[in-house]
Amino acid sequence: MEEPIRTYVLYTEHNKEEHLAEVLTSTVKREYPEAVERIYVPKVVRMWHQKDENGRKNWTEKEVPLFYNYVFIESRDITAFSRILRTLRIETSYHMVGKNRTGEKETGIEEYPIIPVSESDMERLKGLLGTGGIVGKSTYIKEGSHVEFRSGPLKGREAEVKKINPSKRYAIMEMDFLGEKRNISMAVEMLSGNADPTSN
Repeated sequence: MEEPIRTYVLYTEHNKEEHLAEVLTSTVKREYPEAVERIYVPKVVRMWHQKDENGRKNWTEKEVPLFYNYVFIESRDITAFSRILRTLRIETSYHMVGKNRTGEKETGIEEYPIIPVSESDMERLKGLLGTGGIVGKSTYIKEGSHVEFRSGPLKGREAEVKKINPSKRYAIMEMDFLGEKRNISMAVEMLSGNADPTSN
């Protein structure tokens, strides 16, 4: 029976996530396709405030890593993938997250299991990721203190949102991932006709 595809995580240097994913895709994925299914960096849309030459404020959407320092690996045989990694010369530093290492033998490095991301964590994450592995923008309405998301990944997740900043167009969502509670900043926009006085 074929092994199921599981998700693993590499921890790397800040702002090196895309570079490492591209290098691994062009080496391991191309030359050893049986060792890995997919290598990617989940993204999230965030809103950035910029001024044009006339001083007018404009909002721009940008995609940034959802989890800085992390590169995601989908593999049926992570042991083979890990062995191949040890043969490569990659300038960017990295290590597998979730190693359960028991030490070294006199004859060399002892084999050890690498723990995948839990199914529950991946289910929550996949519920946020849209087309192309990107957490998109959500829209909402506000009536008094009540907020309701009408579209986007936050729709139906109001209880998980800790904070909304209308003027900076972001919301903070809390989620468990890799055994830790993480605050994720996500792009939001209040629907027209429901403008907040602090949004200007």
